[in-house]
Amino acid sequence: MMFVLMGVLFLSISFVYAETVEEYFHHGLAHGKQGNFSQAISDFTKAIAINPNDAEAYYNRGLIYGNQGNFSQAISDFTKAIEINPKDAEAYNNRGLAYDQQSNFTQATFDYTKAIEINPKYAEAYNNRGLAYGSQGIFTQATFDYTKAIEINPKDAEAYYNRGIAYDQQGNFLQAISDLTKAIEINPKDAEAYYNRGLAHYEEKEYDISWADVHKADELGCKVDSQFLEDLKKALGNEFI
Repeated sequence: MMFVLMGVLFLSISFVYAETVEEYFHHGLAHGKQGNFSQAISDFTKAIAINPNDAEAYYNRGLIYGNQGNFSQAISDFTKAIEINPKDAEAYNNRGLAYDQQSNFTQATFDYTKAIEINPKYAEAYNNRGLAYGSQGIFTQATFDYTKAIEINPKDAEAYYNRGIAYDQQGNFLQAISDLTKAIEINPKDAEAYYNRGLAHYEEKEYDISWADVHKADELGCKVDSQFLEDLKKALGNEFI
C-alpha cells in the first residue's frame, strides 16, 4: 500500500527559508516526493502552525505518516482534515487504508462508504471497501464492490484480481479463472495473478494449465509454495518436470 501525495510538485526545489504557508506546503510535497519524510513532516507542521485550518497540510502530513507506518498519527491527521473539510473523499479513503493496516476493518469499511457517498464514482474506494469486506469474510459484498469498481473503470486490473480471489475463496473457481485472466490481459506482468489462476486451474483438475501458470508466475518472480508444486507434479504424474 502506498499513500500518494496531493498537489503539484515543483521540478526544481529551492532550499531557501520558507515564510508562508504555501512555501512550507510545497517544500513538504517536494521533500515527500524525495523520500525525505522527516523534513516533509516538519514542513507540513510549520504550515499548520501558521494556518491551523489548512486541511491539505493535515492530509498530506497524514500521507507521510502512513508511508512511515505510523498509522495512528496518520489517522489523527486525516481526521483533522475531515473536520476542516467534511467533503474530502480522499481523506476518508486514506483514513480507511490506515484503519485497514491496524486491522480495524469495521472503521475502514465506514470510511470507504463515506468516500463513496461523497464520490459515487470513486473506483478505488469501492476496491478498498471490497478488500475490507473480504478481510472480514464477507465475500458476497466484497464481490459486489469489486464489480462496481470494474464498472467505473473497466481497465482496473487490481479489481479484477481481487474479485477473482473473492470468487476463489467462495469455491467458484471458473469465475476466478475468468477474472484472473482479465487481470493478466490488462497487466501481463502480474505474477500473483498467474499463480492464483494456476491454483484455481488445479482445483478444476486442469493440471497442465495449472503447471503453465505456476511456471509463468515463477518466471515473473512469484514465490511458489513448494508443497503445492510437489502436489501438482504428482497430479501430473511426473516428478521430474
